[in-house]
Amino acid sequence: MIRLNQNNFNIKHILECGQTFRFQKVSELNYNIIAKDKFINITQEENQITINNTDDKEFREFWKDYFDLNTDYAKIMDKLFVVSPEIKCAIDFGVGIRILRQDPFEMLISFIISQNK
Repeated sequence: MIRLNQNNFNIKHILECGQTFRFQKVSELNYNIIAKDKFINITQEENQITINNTDDKEFREFWKDYFDLNTDYAKIMDKLFVVSPEIKCAIDFGVGIRILRQDPFEMLISFIISQNK
């Protein structure tokens, strides 16, 4: 089990924005996720993230990059506000969305299957 305190992370927004399809909503802010050959259960309560079915090594080598946790999204948002204050509404709407670092082939196949549903 991994526990994180992570700002600018909203698991509901990340998974339900349409960039991935290999997840199952268990309950509000609790999801099962499959990526490549890995499976986790992730729960969020405010900034507290709990990831089950993984260990430190797998988290560092796979999930940390998958969820793009090394990127400072607050810094990006601050730069966007300077360039265009009008973007604040869009940022507020999608706050917490992170760009998932998915396997390209898996992502392509998921999108093709999704479009054919």
